Amino acid sequence: MVTAQDGTTTNTYTVAVTVPAAAGVVAAAAPVTAPLASAAPVPIKAQLTGPVANGGVLPGATLTFTWNAGRGVSGYRLSVGTTEGAPDLYDGVEGLALSHTVTLPTNGADLYVTLRSMINGVWMANNYLFSAADTTVRAVLITPADQSLLTAAVQTFTWGAVPGAQSYWLSIGSTDGGNDLYNASQGTALTQDVTLPTDGRELFVALQTSLNGQWVASNSTLTAAGNGAPTSAQLTSPADQSVLTGGTVTFTWDAGVGVSEYWLSLGSSPSATDLYTASQGSHQKVTIAVPTDGSPLYLTLSSLINGQWRSNQYLFQASVPP
Repeated sequence: MVTAQDGTTTNTYTVAVTVPAAAGVVAAAAPVTAPLASAAPVPIKAQLTGPVANGGVLPGATLTFTWNAGRGVSGYRLSVGTTEGAPDLYDGVEGLALSHTVTLPTNGADLYVTLRSMINGVWMANNYLFSAADTTVRAVLITPADQSLLTAAVQTFTWGAVPGAQSYWLSIGSTDGGNDLYNASQGTALTQDVTLPTDGRELFVALQTSLNGQWVASNSTLTAAGNGAPTSAQLTSPADQSVLTGGTVTFTWDAGVGVSEYWLSLGSSPSATDLYTASQGSHQKVTIAVPTDGSPLYLTLSSLINGQWRSNQYLFQASVPP
């Protein structure tokens, strides 16, 4: 019979062997020690180490991707594509090499890179996303400068010529990607006067260049002339926290800056609209019938700015009957 007993942390077993005793012979236990087999290291997938960190902008067209060895890896495979999971730019088995040079587009597009490691006969992947370098030639606004504050309603936009450009297109909107303020082909002209709002709103400008049958854009953000950044309207009468007088009240408010529509709501609890709710268009006052029971009244004045509602809240006490 063989009996195995756990030893100490020296990774040995003490084995006691008991042999049936012959007649008249005393059997003795003979201790035997042997080292335990060490656990195999856990495999680790290889990871990219260059040319830039994950999520970065690649610095050029011809780039060398590098990676570490990982652990327990018997081969590597590198794939590069313009869509996730589609290696339309490069797909190759690299053997045990730890780098590979690839020629990539320089149009600013997203590039999807997958580095696979062969571990125990199975490909195991790490995925990465980069932005291609952008060396596409396109027209860029000269005036007004990006991020500048305009000083008048009529603004002259100018841009430099691009060799071989078939035409230019100028769009201006009050939201990113919008063209509600101006949108027209410029032909091959390099300047255009545009009349713009003077309410301090943000202006989003896209100047597109038609080159070799494709449109490429450069974008700018400006601030319209006026009183500065857009601001929501504020109630001017009656005063916040005041006690109302009578069963009808006229509410008035200022214009705000960059506001295209007002909305007024009145309720008997916070955010409620059970007493009144309606668009006011561009009007800055409205008369409303209100309770006369001394209850709290909650008013919300909302301003539509660049397609988004911004709200201010007020609290009043209804008049108390005599």
